[in-house]
Amino acid sequence: MSTEARVTSNFFDAFFAFAAGSGGTIEQFPGVRCIRSTIPFFEFNCAFVSDKAGVRPESLERVKSFFSGQRSEWMLVVPPSVGEDFCEIPRHISRTRLVRQPEMILPKASASLRPPPSDLEICRVRDVEDLQSWARTMSIGFEMSDPNFFDRLATPQSLATEGLTFYLGSCSGKPVATSLLYKSDNIAGIHRVSTIPEFRGRGFGEAMASFAVRDGFQSGCDLASLQASSMGFPVYLKMGFRHILNYRNWVVPPECKDHPQ
Repeated sequence: MSTEARVTSNFFDAFFAFAAGSGGTIEQFPGVRCIRSTIPFFEFNCAFVSDKAGVRPESLERVKSFFSGQRSEWMLVVPPSVGEDFCEIPRHISRTRLVRQPEMILPKASASLRPPPSDLEICRVRDVEDLQSWARTMSIGFEMSDPNFFDRLATPQSLATEGLTFYLGSCSGKPVATSLLYKSDNIAGIHRVSTIPEFRGRGFGEAMASFAVRDGFQSGCDLASLQASSMGFPVYLKMGFRHILNYRNWVVPPECKDHPQ
């Protein structure tokens, strides 16, 4: 399997693991897998296209039906391997906006990760109480209006989901940063890296990502991967990550209607 295929599979499967842990609904259509989450945030409500069948009109109609009644934005994620067969998307799912999301990788053989700052303590989340703290820290780190926005992730099922490890960073006893590791096919997928606003600029985000990467490498992974935000992209470049591709993410508003005929 190619590197692109491995990291794309890890990316997609991580979100199905999130959905399974938080009571989401999963459905498979030709060429596309869909997640409808209980969390009203577009990154947790996605249709992941795996091949060209997923962007055919009949598949897009089924995807639209799956997300009908969704109260939040949702997202159609198209990897480069699908090629240019995505021109039908805005014709069948209207009012979309296209966001290009970088995929970055770091091979174990070339990794040189700095130790965390001395004032940051990082631990693996072991129980639901700590997972709730993780979820609330991430809500603040992602600057959601509700500090309890991601509370539905804090379930025993999330903790028990195979491949998922949650990390919480604290400074002087205060939870301030998060990250998450999803392992599959010897890939250490890094997700949900966040730092609450007043603690940014101190290297905490880099430290949270690095801690998860080390865990992945120590457990047998040979490659780390992540999907970078605009804020995180320069940080990951400095860590040694390399940009290898862009996903095309078509973000769709709630109750999206067709173009008039």
